[in-house]
Amino acid sequence: GLTRILDRLPYADMPARPVIGFSDVTALLVALHAHRGGPLIHGPVLHSLHEVTDTARRHLALLLKGQQTEPLRGHALCGGQASGPLVGGNLTVLAALCGTPWQLDAHGSILFLEDVGEPAYRIDRSIQQLKSAGVLDGVKGIALGSFADCNSPASASWTLTDVLLEALEPYGVPLVAELPFGHIANNHALPYGVTANLEDATLVWNPRTEEAP
Repeated sequence: GLTRILDRLPYADMPARPVIGFSDVTALLVALHAHRGGPLIHGPVLHSLHEVTDTARRHLALLLKGQQTEPLRGHALCGGQASGPLVGGNLTVLAALCGTPWQLDAHGSILFLEDVGEPAYRIDRSIQQLKSAGVLDGVKGIALGSFADCNSPASASWTLTDVLLEALEPYGVPLVAELPFGHIANNHALPYGVTANLEDATLVWNPRTEEAP
């Protein structure tokens, strides 16, 4: 329900303290990044901290301290190297922001996406909405996290990976899947808006807390 309050927040007067969250909090992270700046973290919220792995909790602690974290490792679907600020979040929420004043601007960025409980055809529909709205225009790379319970029909001859490749491969940018963030126990935090590198199936950033220009 965070989209209900985006037009009522006093962005210019909000203190620059860390805001941490994921899933529905995607809407707030996008708005704050555009109108207030950071520090912002896409990661476990307070009530889910006891549900994540010790590794994910240590990762979040290092991030909050401004210390170096281990690279996130996934599976490369399209090779290459990209550098740019990390922006994105929950795919369904990002699709809901399209056509509003809060639509994500991902030009020149590494776009990260995750989702949960959405059948593969809905994942395809949300990606098509991002494409039609121009959100994917000019992205430098795409980092995919967990898509838990986002399956294709049991009778289908295609998989969610097929859907993602068909939609995203034509952009000709590095595409890495199965990175450890999203609606999973091993939900690693990401520093929103901070410059990161995507290469060799890894996502890594410098241990600085300032936002990229």
